[in-house]
Amino acid sequence: MQPLALRSRSSLVQAVLSLSALLLSVTFASRTEAQVLGAPGTVAIGVENVTGYDAITRKYNNVNNVEITDTTTQFSLLFKTGARVGVHYFFIPRVSLGGSLGYESFAGSTTQPDGGGNYSVDKGTNSKFLLHLKAGYLLPLSNSAGFWFRAGPGVIRSGTHPQAYDRYVVTETFWTVGLDVLFVYAPLPVVGFFAGPTGDISFVGRHSEENFGNNNDQSYSHSGSYRRLGLDLGMMAMF
Repeated sequence: MQPLALRSRSSLVQAVLSLSALLLSVTFASRTEAQVLGAPGTVAIGVENVTGYDAITRKYNNVNNVEITDTTTQFSLLFKTGARVGVHYFFIPRVSLGGSLGYESFAGSTTQPDGGGNYSVDKGTNSKFLLHLKAGYLLPLSNSAGFWFRAGPGVIRSGTHPQAYDRYVVTETFWTVGLDVLFVYAPLPVVGFFAGPTGDISFVGRHSEENFGNNNDQSYSHSGSYRRLGLDLGMMAMF
């Protein structure tokens, strides 16, 4: 027969080993759950629309009530204008609520020789603000990849402020509905990338021009429309 002390020590070792195995199993399960895309309680913070392609169409009526169509295309392999910060929270498995916020402003001046000195003219300031709210559903293909469908309302407001030689202010406000179909890949548990088609279309819009430098000019405000189709890429951290 084994001595009582030896049997007690053996039982204690077995208990410690069993408890350690249980703790390792729980830890591994929790880490595995944390790695699953769309796990409840996950917060995804990222930079959206970092690079890619955008085609934007704006329509509005001018002071003579003639429809103007303004189209812009942009392609970039690096950071481009229109990038924004997004925060999304998965409150139940695979379902997220969140939004994105962006702001940009451009200003400067043009300087050229003028007689014995230099002549400088301000370019004026162009600014743009956007806020998009999105509800999403993530369809996982594996623990590290899946498709993320997002949709929701947003607002885009832009303005051109007066300058010395062109005294007018142009403002535009568009209320939009957006849709994203993104492929998400997370090579590490807390780092992910996403890419796919995105778009926004306005359901209410307004184009306004205020002219105050020339009495012959007229101020006006007419309805307008906005549409953006893009192929965008972004990155995010998940906690």
